[in-house]
Amino acid sequence: MTLFTRILILFLYFCQTILFAQEDIYQLSSSKKYANYLYQSGDYYLANQEYERIVFLDSLDQLAKIRLIQSHRFLKNYDVAISKLNVWKIDDYLFSEEHIKLLLLSNQLEEASSFLEKNHNFSNQKQTMYQVATSLLAYDIQKATTLLEKDSISNSSLLNEYQSIITDINQFKSKKIGLALPMSMLIPGTGKMYVGYWKDGLFSLLLTSMSTWQAYRAFDQRGVKSAYAWIYTGLATGFYIGNLYGTVKSVRKFNNHFKHKNIHRIEKITFSTF
Repeated sequence: MTLFTRILILFLYFCQTILFAQEDIYQLSSSKKYANYLYQSGDYYLANQEYERIVFLDSLDQLAKIRLIQSHRFLKNYDVAISKLNVWKIDDYLFSEEHIKLLLLSNQLEEASSFLEKNHNFSNQKQTMYQVATSLLAYDIQKATTLLEKDSISNSSLLNEYQSIITDINQFKSKKIGLALPMSMLIPGTGKMYVGYWKDGLFSLLLTSMSTWQAYRAFDQRGVKSAYAWIYTGLATGFYIGNLYGTVKSVRKFNNHFKHKNIHRIEKITFSTF
């Protein structure tokens, strides 16, 4: 092979390498534009897939990484996003904020408290805000009150919102299964009425009473061998047991409704104020 031939081959190889590199750069740039378009359009599922590919090709793209984490958050893939943050270990404000949001949304409250103690990327006000939110989600009202009394939160509307939640929690009277169940055992439906579900309670009382009365009449008129009487006895027993089960379910539903309503309030305040 002549020297000229070798030089020509090297030159052609060099040109081909440059062309492929330019093509990769172009494709990556297009992928980034497309991923950003999907993200801004709210198509977080497809955006998530594009950002995964971009981060794989360009591990230094911080915007793609934060958008990848945020798209996971919108898709409620909290554990996946947290695991990525733990691997990357990026000491940055935006990544720290995503991390604490994910921990709160996934109800990892102990981890959230530990993260806030070690993290120094937040201002005093924002640090206190997240600590209060963590305490409220854990129903540690005393700690939340103590944090608010430090006056680290200068935003008066935010302060009032948190104090309103604390007041509501302190004034809330949870319903007791130990009280509702005996009430429904003695008089069907009254346990549900105690919880506040009057229509359900009256319906249970009506069904149980009517089926019991029909069973009593059948036994009285046709005797113990009456199939009609035993059918109504079975119905009455079923309605009675269903009344007891429904009472327990109603108490839990009532208490959980209040708890989840406050969780949504806390999340809305904490994630949308700043």
